[in-house]
Amino acid sequence: VGTSRCAGRSDASGGEVADSRVTPTVIGVGLGNGQILTPGIYCTNAASTLNGNLTLDAQGVLNAIFILKIDGALSTGIVSNVVLLNQAASCNVYWQINGALILGGNSAFAGTALVAGAITLNTGAVLFGRGLSTTGAISTSANAVTLSLCGPPTIGCAADLGVSCAG
Repeated sequence: VGTSRCAGRSDASGGEVADSRVTPTVIGVGLGNGQILTPGIYCTNAASTLNGNLTLDAQGVLNAIFILKIDGALSTGIVSNVVLLNQAASCNVYWQINGALILGGNSAFAGTALVAGAITLNTGAVLFGRGLSTTGAISTSANAVTLSLCGPPTIGCAADLGVSCAG
């Protein structure tokens, strides 16, 4: 078990890691490049990057839950992907990002991202899930956002559409 925000135990609501005995696993800040994660709670203790493919493998477990806590910003490289395998579903993937989220061009990202900063989807980036910002603008550029692979709604965003909240 690591230190900082990853220390201690966490509960998840629903699914296969809904057990207060699940201890978060501390992982490095360089995500992807063929990395495979199984259901559970994962933490980084600093800002992180995702390059290449990060595979979330549910191992055939229906409703398996993945929780990834990033203690800083998260940026994905160009053509980076979060790959869902063996019944993993974007509606059961949760990202808690303590900073900005930047999706590189033509990358594919899956899950619900709870972001304490701005969210930027660069040209061609695809989000299978939701991006929710507590303190920043959400910027898009010719992107597709599929609200959930567990449901049908899809939204197409025009090029250079900016969404921000004031007040």
